[in-house]
Amino acid sequence: MENAPNLTSARRACSPLGPNCDTLPPHDDIAEAAALGCILGARTPDEARGRLADLAEADMYDHRHREIRSALVHLAEAGKPLDVPTVYASLREAGKLDEAGGLAYVNSLPDSVPSPEGWNSWLEVVRDFRQRRTDLAESARLRARALAGGTTDGRSDETDGGVFSRLSKLSRPDYDRVRVAEAERLRIRVATLDAEVENRRPKTADDVELQGRVLDLPDIEPWPDPVDGTELLDEILCTVRRFVIASDAALSASALFDLHTYAFDLGDVSPILFITGPMLRCGKTHLLSVLARMVNRPLTAGSASAAGIYRTIELHRPTLLIDEVDRFVSTNEELCGLLNCGHTRDAAFHLGCVTRGDDFEPRRWSLWTPKIFSGIGRLTSTLEDRSIIVTMTRRRKDEAIERFRQKTQFEDLRRKCARFVADHTETIRAADPAVPDALNDRAADNWTPLLVLADLAGGHWPETARRAALQLSGDDATQTLDIREQLLQDVKNVFSEAQADRLSSKDLCDRLAKIEGRPWAEFGKRHEPISKNQLAYQLRHLNIASRAVRIGDLTPRGYSIDDFTDAFSRYLPGNPSSKCNNATMPASIEQNPLFRNATPEPCCVSENATSTNNDGPCCIVADRKAVNVGKGGNSEETATEKAVVRTPIAVPSAPPAVVAKKTGWPDVYVPPDADLVKDLTAKLRRRIAERERQPQLEL
Repeated sequence: MENAPNLTSARRACSPLGPNCDTLPPHDDIAEAAALGCILGARTPDEARGRLADLAEADMYDHRHREIRSALVHLAEAGKPLDVPTVYASLREAGKLDEAGGLAYVNSLPDSVPSPEGWNSWLEVVRDFRQRRTDLAESARLRARALAGGTTDGRSDETDGGVFSRLSKLSRPDYDRVRVAEAERLRIRVATLDAEVENRRPKTADDVELQGRVLDLPDIEPWPDPVDGTELLDEILCTVRRFVIASDAALSASALFDLHTYAFDLGDVSPILFITGPMLRCGKTHLLSVLARMVNRPLTAGSASAAGIYRTIELHRPTLLIDEVDRFVSTNEELCGLLNCGHTRDAAFHLGCVTRGDDFEPRRWSLWTPKIFSGIGRLTSTLEDRSIIVTMTRRRKDEAIERFRQKTQFEDLRRKCARFVADHTETIRAADPAVPDALNDRAADNWTPLLVLADLAGGHWPETARRAALQLSGDDATQTLDIREQLLQDVKNVFSEAQADRLSSKDLCDRLAKIEGRPWAEFGKRHEPISKNQLAYQLRHLNIASRAVRIGDLTPRGYSIDDFTDAFSRYLPGNPSSKCNNATMPASIEQNPLFRNATPEPCCVSENATSTNNDGPCCIVADRKAVNVGKGGNSEETATEKAVVRTPIAVPSAPPAVVAKKTGWPDVYVPPDADLVKDLTAKLRRRIAERERQPQLEL
C-alpha cells in the first residue's frame, strides 16, 4: 500500500509502549474492516444501528477505521442511513475523507466481507485484540511505576480521583495515547474520562470560559408566622427612612416596590423603579444599596450587556439593580429594547438562536423580572414611560440619618415579605384595584401591582399609595414630553400668542426658535434653528402636512390651526377632546374673531338666503343677485350680501354636486376651503364698503 510507511508511523505513535517502540500493538486490520463492512452491508437500518452500538471506539485500532466509525455514529444520531454514499458525504464535509483512506477504501469495505452474517465472529476477533492491547498498556504502566519507585499494584492503591489527577499532568499528546486504555480499565466512557481530566488541568489565561464568578442567588425561607400587611409595609418604610432622605411619596413607592419584588410573578405588569437626581451625591446609589438588602433575590451591577441580562434573567429571575444606568443604556439600542419589552409579561421575551450541531435552533429567553435603576438625569422616553420615577435631592446638613454599613442585613424583613406574599397568592393574582383617574394609561399600568399590595395590606396604605401615585406620576405636566409632544405644545402656544389662525412655515420656525428652554434654537445634529424641512418631517408623523395658506396677498406654504386640532386633543397632556360639529369644522373656528357672528346656530345661505340645512353644518352658496354688484345694485342685494358676510363659515356636509343641484348654479359653487372662504368674505366686504360710499341711483 502507498500509505503503509505513514500508517506504520501513526500506529507506532499510538503504541502503549511509546512512539519509539518498533513493535506494533496487537491488532487485526482485516477483522476491523470486516466489522465495518458488516455494518455498511446490513440488511435493515435497525440491524446496522444495533451492530454499531456493539462496536466500541476502543475496538478500532487503525485510525482510518476510527474515523469511519465516528462518521457512522454521527449519522446514526442524526437518523440518517448507514451506507457508503452517506458515510462518504459525511467524511467529505468534515474534511476527514483522506484520513479515512479515501473514497476507494470506504467503498471497498462492504466487499471485504464474504457474508454479513459473520458479524459476531468478526466482532469477537476485534474485541480479543482490544483486550490484548489493554493488557499490554497495563503492563507498560506497571513497568513504568516500578521503574519510578512506585508499587506495581496500581489498581488497589490509586483511586479514580488519583487517576484523573495523574492523567491531567500529562501533555495532551501523551494523554491521547493512553486515554482509551485508562477508560477501559476504569470501566467508564472515554468522554467521561476526558471531562474529568480536563477539569483537573491547570487553568491558564486563555481559559476564558471560566472567567468571572458563578451567580449564587439563594431563595428566602418564609417567616414561620403569619404577617400583618400594614405592619410589614410600615416596617419597610421605617427601615428605608432610617438611612435615606427623600419625599414621603418616594419612600412609600420604594417600600411598595420592595414588596412587589416578591409578588411580581403574580401580575401582568412590572414597572421599573428609576431613582434619579439632578447631580452627584443626591443619594441615588445610597437608596439603591439599601433596597438591595431588602428585595427578593437581589443582583447588583454597575453595567451589563444585553446577552448578560437576558441569560441571567432566564436562569435566576433576580431583582436586577443597576447603578449609573444613564451612562450606557441610552446609547445601547439593543439594551433599551430588551428593557422596554420586559414591562409586560406577554412581551417579556428575547428571541435568538443557539447552535445545535451544524445547525441553528431558535430559542427565547425570559425578560420578566423586577428592575431597579439609578442614574443622573433622565432615561430614554420609552423607558421613563415604563418607570415609576423617584427623584432624590442632596441632603442638608441639618437632616440627620443613620449611617448605612455594607454589612447591614435585613433577613427577617425579607422573610416576612416572602411569607406575606405566599399567604395571599391567589388574592394578589385576582386583584383589580381602583386607579386614580388623574393617571394616564401607562402610569395606571405601572402603579397597578403596587396598589394591589397596598389594598391588601390595608390600614392607611391604600390612601398613602394613591397619594404617592398622584404626586409621582399624576401630573402630566411634570412628565418628560416626547420631542413631538413638545413640538405640539409649542406650536399651540405660538398660534395662541400670535392670535392667528394660520402661519407660514418660516414664521412658525422662527417663532419656535425664540422659545427659551426648548430644543428648537439648537435642533438636530448641527445644532441650528429648526428648519422648515425638519418641522415638516416631525409633523408628518402626526399626519400634518404643510400647504398653501393665504396670508394677506401672499400664499406661502404653512399651517392652519385647524390642522392641529386632532393632534392637540390626542397627544397633549390635559387637553380634552374637542367637541367639533364635524371632522372638518373644529370648534376653534367659531371662537376665532374673524368668523364670529351673532347667529351661532348652524345655517346655510342659498339663493333666497333661507336655511336649507337645519341643525346641520353651515355652508356658503353665492347668491345670483349678490354677484351683480355695481351701480345698479339695490337694497335687496345689499341685504343678501350682508347676510352672507354674517353667516358662520363651514364646510357643507353634502358633496359639491348635491349643493350645486340645490342652488341651480353649479358654476359659482365655492369650494369648502377655509382660505378661499376667508378671501371671498374679504372681497364681499370691500365691495359693500365701496358701494356704500357711492351715491344711490334712483330707479
